[in-house]
Amino acid sequence: MLNPQITVTDPEYGSGPRSLPGSSAPSPAPRGRSHRGHSAGPSRWNKFLARFRLVLICVSVVASGAILGCNAVILATYNAHKDAGRWMDRASSDERVWWSAWPEEGVDLVPIDAYLGLAAVSVIVMAAFLISSSHTSFRYLSAGVCRTLIVAIVVGVLLVAWVLLSVFLQFEAIGSSGKHSFRTWACSHEDQDLYKMDGFQFTSLCTEANFSRYGGLVNCAVCGLIFFTILLSCGANRRSRSYQRIERSNNAWMPKWGRSN
Repeated sequence: MLNPQITVTDPEYGSGPRSLPGSSAPSPAPRGRSHRGHSAGPSRWNKFLARFRLVLICVSVVASGAILGCNAVILATYNAHKDAGRWMDRASSDERVWWSAWPEEGVDLVPIDAYLGLAAVSVIVMAAFLISSSHTSFRYLSAGVCRTLIVAIVVGVLLVAWVLLSVFLQFEAIGSSGKHSFRTWACSHEDQDLYKMDGFQFTSLCTEANFSRYGGLVNCAVCGLIFFTILLSCGANRRSRSYQRIERSNNAWMPKWGRSN
C-alpha cells in the first residue's frame, strides 16, 4: 500500500515530506526543539518591568516599616507624657499657673492610628509580594488573569488608602472632633524646651510626624508606579503571541497557536 505524503515548507521545521493522518511512516522530528515544544520566555520589556516592580516593592517595605516605627514611638511618647506640664509664675502677680504640654481637650490621634494600621498592612502585603516574586510566574504576572487581577486590586486599594490618608488626614489642623492634630500641635511648639526634663521634645516629635507624612507620600508614588507596571505587564503579556508548539495528532503535524507566558 502506498504511503501518501505531502511536502511542507516551514521556516522553523524545515521543508520535507510529512505523513498524512493515518499513515504509518514516521514524521521527522522538528529542528531546534522537541516536538512537544515549550512556551517562549518573557520578553526583555517584561523582564525590565518585573525587576523595576521588585525594586519598588522593596522601597515600599522599607518606607512602610519606617512609618510603622515612627508612629509607634509617637504614640508611646504621647501616652507616657500626655499629662506633662510645668508650674509657671504669672508675670503680673505671684500666682503660679499650670502650663500643660498638651491641649486640655487632647490631640487628634486618628492620623497616627491610621498610619500605624495602614503601614502594618502595607508591610505584610508587600513582604508577601516580595516572597512570591521568587516564583517566575508571579514575578512576570503570567500565572493567569485571575491572579493578576487580584494583585492589581490589592495594590490599587493600598494606593487609594495612602492617598486618602496623606491628603485628607495628615494635613488637617483641626479635625472633625474639634481637636488639634498631633503634627500641627507638636510642630507649632518646637521652640518650647520646657519639657526636656520629662523625657520628650516637641522638635523630635515634629520631625517624626513629618517623616511619617513624607513616607506616606513615598508610598503613594510607589504604589502608583507598581500599579502602572502591572498594567504594562498585562498589556505586554496580551500582545505577546507566539507559535508555542506543534502537537502531533494521528501522526500528522498540527500547529497550535497560543500566548506565551
